[in-house]
Amino acid sequence: MKQRFESRATFLSLLPLFALTAVAQSVPPPASTDAPDNVVRLATFDVTDSKPVGYGTTNALGATRMNLPIMDTPNSIVILNRELMDDLGTADGLDILKYASGVAPASTRTINVVTIRGEEVRPNNGANFLDGLPGGPFAEIETEFIDRIEFVKGPAGTLYGSHSLGGLINRVSKRPLPKRQTILKTMVDSIGATVQGSFDTTGPVGAGGFGYRAIGVVRRGETPNGSVDNKEAFYFYGSYDAKRAGRAWARYTYQHIETGHESPNWFYDGAGQPSAFLGSEFLSVPAAAVAERKNYSFETGYENQINAGESLWNLRVVGRYDQQDSSEFAIIPLSYAFYRADGSLIGTTGTGVASTQPRFSDTNWSDIRLNTFSARLAGPGLSKQWGGYVDLVGDFVTGPVKHKLLVYSQLSGASSRSGSTNYSLPPGFTFSVINPVYRDINDLLVNPVLASRSFGTSEAFNFGVQDNLFLFDERLILVGGARYDHAVDNGSINLLTNVRSAPRVTNNWVYKGGIVAKPFRAYDGLSLFYSYSETFTAQAGTTLSGVPFKDIEGVANEVGVKVESLKHGIVMSASYFKNENTNFPIRVINPALGLDDFLQIGTGVSKGWEADIAWQPRANLSFLFAVSDVDSRNPNGLRKRNVQNGANYRAVGKYTFTSGALDRLSVGAAFVTIAERAGENNNTFFTEGYNTLDLFASYAYGRWKFQVNFNNVLDEDGVESSIVASLAQTQRPRSVRLGVGYTF
Repeated sequence: MKQRFESRATFLSLLPLFALTAVAQSVPPPASTDAPDNVVRLATFDVTDSKPVGYGTTNALGATRMNLPIMDTPNSIVILNRELMDDLGTADGLDILKYASGVAPASTRTINVVTIRGEEVRPNNGANFLDGLPGGPFAEIETEFIDRIEFVKGPAGTLYGSHSLGGLINRVSKRPLPKRQTILKTMVDSIGATVQGSFDTTGPVGAGGFGYRAIGVVRRGETPNGSVDNKEAFYFYGSYDAKRAGRAWARYTYQHIETGHESPNWFYDGAGQPSAFLGSEFLSVPAAAVAERKNYSFETGYENQINAGESLWNLRVVGRYDQQDSSEFAIIPLSYAFYRADGSLIGTTGTGVASTQPRFSDTNWSDIRLNTFSARLAGPGLSKQWGGYVDLVGDFVTGPVKHKLLVYSQLSGASSRSGSTNYSLPPGFTFSVINPVYRDINDLLVNPVLASRSFGTSEAFNFGVQDNLFLFDERLILVGGARYDHAVDNGSINLLTNVRSAPRVTNNWVYKGGIVAKPFRAYDGLSLFYSYSETFTAQAGTTLSGVPFKDIEGVANEVGVKVESLKHGIVMSASYFKNENTNFPIRVINPALGLDDFLQIGTGVSKGWEADIAWQPRANLSFLFAVSDVDSRNPNGLRKRNVQNGANYRAVGKYTFTSGALDRLSVGAAFVTIAERAGENNNTFFTEGYNTLDLFASYAYGRWKFQVNFNNVLDEDGVESSIVASLAQTQRPRSVRLGVGYTF
């Protein structure tokens, strides 16, 4: 906690600067130069690419909960825009998320879990934000529904409350366009002969201010190991813009995902070496895991701009309801056994790596069999979330100080009903990894060892304020904010025992302070920033052994530089950061039960640097570069699982021919390095880094667009993520995607 108090002292030392506003109150505001009739509505809550630079974007919504230039925010913000998603032929979130600095896969593709700045970011702790507000569940990030993805690095607790210390992922959705347009697409992927089709239609309805956008996606195919990979998704956004009376809208989103829950998986031997000889399409468990999720989301909202004398105020009121129905079958392998040719046992590997375990390099084994596992049948599960959000943004002047003040409040609630049953290895069951015979799921569900059924509810209320103060002709920007959270977890009822867990009430304040300086008048495209920020995550429930969880508190300090040179086509952000997480949770697997469990110990520290650069030297030439290096440790000094420790890089380049026989042909390449990561939290083994090279090309002919994407061209093997030594998931093998689009 010492560092937390020192960091907060740093923030408090900034308070004299904020006192300038108190002095400014005594200075009369200048007379307005604009008549009320000339007031122009500002896109405060609708993000705009006011000055796009190829793969770079200059405005952000997620970092400030309102549309502001990235140069004016004391945060690291990385934006992956629509142009990049289209060029890479993205079909789900993990196709695109890895192109931000330091981001790496951390779990199955179906829920798009990644690590950012040394922390795991999951849909329920940092990846569930839509248009600057919490909510909108998803089984995978539906890229056809969004215009861009914003990474807000580090904690932003004063704006968003509970989320991962590493940061959050904000999806900026597609909105109705003023001109009628329809896009039809089809895509074929060589993996599992997957076929995906989509439509995107938008436009006005008459001349009365009504508009719509409707998007549909259907996918049919298989995962690399032959499991089903199907999807249906639909998005509808209807709006009414009454000009000076404000804008109202309603949105409905549906997504149904049915796919292999796990990637093809390897395991590690006693030397910490992966079973790469199994191949990238090999399934080392006896049945393909399957997950099914149905997501429903409904939103309605209203926003308006109010001219209040010398100030402008923008009001947004939003209501959201989200629901997810889910079920899954998964296998957690716990150990593998090595056998000699005569059938005698040599030894076993486990969830960790020990030097006494067998090795692939040994020559005295002839077969490897699954020794113990836990099969889990979960569901049907039902989770519901609802929330009401009120944001009020004021633009006004007090003396020499310009303000952009955000005041907000929200009331939310959630309920969940879940159940699962774990099964152990059936009596007499054998499964050879070397000579596999895959089974029907029902063959494995004969020996139940643990069952759980639960139902729980929670409510939360919070309010916050954050002021952006622009001084000295906007060359110095001070940002300060605070948020209060009140959360009630009513506990959950175990539907097997009818016993309710103890309720929990949490009250907490978090704070934010930051400075943005633009020191050179001759060059406004450079800004320096410092940020102090906190986050807070209420923890309910207990470990499997009954120990109550403590609340998590996170503190981050960050300093960096941003460059926006439109003349040279450059948008860049680079920073150094240090994050501290108190009551750090460590995910482990209980070997006896085959269930995930958590331990909370001390304070974890993640520190490092990162840089993201978009460069467009010419209109037909675009580049994206990202690099980072992070040292992320648990309180016991061990590395955190699935976090890249060491330098890692991303690079994308595209060239478009503008004359001659190749006119309108675009060609490009994308290169990603994933650095070495700890395979599990006890650091008994490490997953090696790997590279991925993708190539892409597209050709526009009238209303048609043809595209081809060659993914993992070198067909490199690599472990995308791991849970324990007995469960390591591999990256996708070499594949080809062919796409055709038609716009009218």
